[in-house]
Amino acid sequence: MSTGLIVAIAVVVLLVIVAAMAMPAMRKRAERKRIETERRRDQAADHRREAEGHVAKAKEIGPRAEEHRRESERQRGLAEHHTKLAEQEAAKATELEDRMRREGRGAEFHDRRAAEVDPDVEAEQTGSSRRDVPGSQAEGGAPGTSGSTGGTGTTGSGEPPPSAERAPRG
Repeated sequence: MSTGLIVAIAVVVLLVIVAAMAMPAMRKRAERKRIETERRRDQAADHRREAEGHVAKAKEIGPRAEEHRRESERQRGLAEHHTKLAEQEAAKATELEDRMRREGRGAEFHDRRAAEVDPDVEAEQTGSSRRDVPGSQAEGGAPGTSGSTGGTGTTGSGEPPPSAERAPRG
């Protein structure tokens, strides 16, 4: 036998031994790869189930969120409407309070004019009914404060109250 043949046989035997030794390692590697692939598939399936659960929850919550959004808009509209109404009511109250003060000043002016015209008229005949009129001194308003004419029978500008201008002078 020639050395070349012996070397060739030795190489073949060596390759068979190496292949036999590598087979279990290759099987282990293939098994590990199969296990890893299966683990990833399971993980992906778990994530898909979680995603489906979140989608279902979002579908359930969506209409409720929209309902709350609509109610919020409705309430906002009502609040704006009520704000306008409150502003209108406040303006009307201010207007009526101003008118009440003018009427009190007018009553006070006419009481004084009546006393000037007929000094025998008792102040208690007319004054007692004005104690509850804001702006009249009978009500307790001090001269120079809101509604008071300061005892002059005029508004703050030196003119008689508007209702006094229409009254017949004696």
